[in-house]
Amino acid sequence: MTESIENPTSDNTPTEPVQAPLEGKEPDATPMGTYAAIPQAKTEGPPDWAGFPKGVTPPKGANVIFARFRAEWTATPNKGDRFCACWPLTDSEEMVALNRSNNSGDRAVMELSKQMVRVIDGHAVDWSAPVGPGSIDAWWTEIGPKCRNMLTRLYTQTHVMDVQERIDFFANCVEVRTVS
Repeated sequence: MTESIENPTSDNTPTEPVQAPLEGKEPDATPMGTYAAIPQAKTEGPPDWAGFPKGVTPPKGANVIFARFRAEWTATPNKGDRFCACWPLTDSEEMVALNRSNNSGDRAVMELSKQMVRVIDGHAVDWSAPVGPGSIDAWWTEIGPKCRNMLTRLYTQTHVMDVQERIDFFANCVEVRTVS
């Protein structure tokens, strides 16, 4: 039985990182350099491998992205598979992340990506803890550069218009006029 993200019915208290297999799903055989899209949203609630803690409530109608990272992709494979739950940022959350980047363009996307992470390994993100189960900074280090890169890709894909939206925008929503 799956439960609603908005209204969890069980404790979902995590004990250890989830080690469940990827249920026989094989990676798509897409050629290098192609643009992989984020899957369409489902309404079944969190996947079986993603514990969702009580007290963490996504905004109504938001698409929650659950991402699992295989242990061998992380910087700490001995800790097993890792996962997170993310959803898009508000304006104020963007400002917090941008302030953390110290006006460095190189750090901005990383900090924005980090900010959209709300749940890590079944625990609510804790921005104040340097270590511990909810520490975003410790988790960010432990997942390593390969997985961090995938989160920055998720950030950029969820915070920009898709191809069809861009086509519609430039074809139907922009007009250029000469003003005399």
